Amino acid sequence: MRQYPPGLVRHAGRTAAVALVLAAALVILGRSPKVDTPRLVGASYASAAAALLRHKLCTDVERRAGTAAPRLRVLAQSPRPGTALNSWSTVTIVLADGPLPHLSLVVPASDPCPRIASRVVRART
Repeated sequence: MRQYPPGLVRHAGRTAAVALVLAAALVILGRSPKVDTPRLVGASYASAAAALLRHKLCTDVERRAGTAAPRLRVLAQSPRPGTALNSWSTVTIVLADGPLPHLSLVVPASDPCPRIASRVVRART
């Protein structure tokens, strides 16, 4: 029996095995670990953003005017506390209206979040 190209059948089994191992590694390593969403309602903006960073979650901020709550306090969050999310998923927090403070930020070299505000460490006074 003649093979075209020579040796193709001999290498096909090895190639398939390598492809299978690589595919399994991508599935296992590519899966983000689940983290629970912390309770943020009532917290200050700086402490909420820091808590999300500790939980490896990103922050998206919306503001709501005309509330009796103190400025820059978290009024609501989505998703709800305790919801399991993939690492570096985005959590939306709704803040009582007011200007955002000047913040000290730590941005990792491989930044997983699209917004810089999600990596708040502390607010400067």
